[in-house]
Amino acid sequence: MEHVLPGKGFETLRFGLNKEQVERIIGKPDEIEMIKLDDNDDKESIEAWHYDQYNFSISFDEHDDWRMGNISANNPNLVIEGVKFMNLSVLEAVNQIDKLDLGDFEVQDMEDGQKVIALYDNFINMWVDNDQIVEIQWSPFLDDEDEPIWP
Repeated sequence: MEHVLPGKGFETLRFGLNKEQVERIIGKPDEIEMIKLDDNDDKESIEAWHYDQYNFSISFDEHDDWRMGNISANNPNLVIEGVKFMNLSVLEAVNQIDKLDLGDFEVQDMEDGQKVIALYDNFINMWVDNDQIVEIQWSPFLDDEDEPIWP
């Protein structure tokens, strides 16, 4: 499960799966974390499943009927279009993004000193710390109403 499929997930682990389907595919997570996004809205919680042995986490959004809607990974073998982006510098990553023609992107400075390379057309964020990509996050594509397009 090392190939990022923009808008889809991994090879067998696809966005839109429910918790039971995910557990059948990759087993029980090492840790489950409940995150309440809005204290005033009961439908704004996320359940994050962490898989330490695979170096990734997935999340299920209550708003989307607990379907898998995000993957965050720091696996050094993660590949996007044949390129390993983990641990690349911002310049190296930007050069690869241009070379692979991955669409519109922006390098953003975050308040905590980190940077993020946002690949808008592919719904991918690459988190940068000390000029090295340390995490890659991706999600399903969204329609015009900002609703997920499940693969």
